[in-house]
Amino acid sequence: MKLFFTMMMTACALCSNAQAIELRGGQTLFPSDYLSLTYEHYTNRFLNLAGRALFEKSSKRNLQYAAYGADLLVQTSLNDEQEFSARAAFGVSVQTELEPWIYKNWKASTRLNYGVLAELSGNWIMTETFSLNLFVQQKLLFNKALGLTRFAFGLGLRYQFPHY
Repeated sequence: MKLFFTMMMTACALCSNAQAIELRGGQTLFPSDYLSLTYEHYTNRFLNLAGRALFEKSSKRNLQYAAYGADLLVQTSLNDEQEFSARAAFGVSVQTELEPWIYKNWKASTRLNYGVLAELSGNWIMTETFSLNLFVQQKLLFNKALGLTRFAFGLGLRYQFPHY
């Protein structure tokens, strides 16, 4: 019970300083569908921290590809508090790839791909709490057997927590 209470209080403390959560959908050039959920943490500085859970899925050419992953990012706004603004982010990425035919006998550590990423997004602030964004993202990965690059693009809906 003490552990549960401690975890809940920690979650409340993190959410009280949260800046935004964002749901994104799009495509990769692999080609696959891209879906992610981002949590952005406000730092009272020029840079904000963000964590993202992502999912990719494709069923092209009889392949049933899927990938799960996480990104850790440092984000900055290029022109703050305008109706149309731009943001840049840099960070690290890790993902595991699944495909029942090609990766059938591969160990989990062999299917793990990791690297660095950079992204740009254009944001349209619709209300005080909601904004719509268009993003492009490039990853440089280090596992040659699984591919060295990933490019994703799409739309996102961002909810900014009100700060009192």
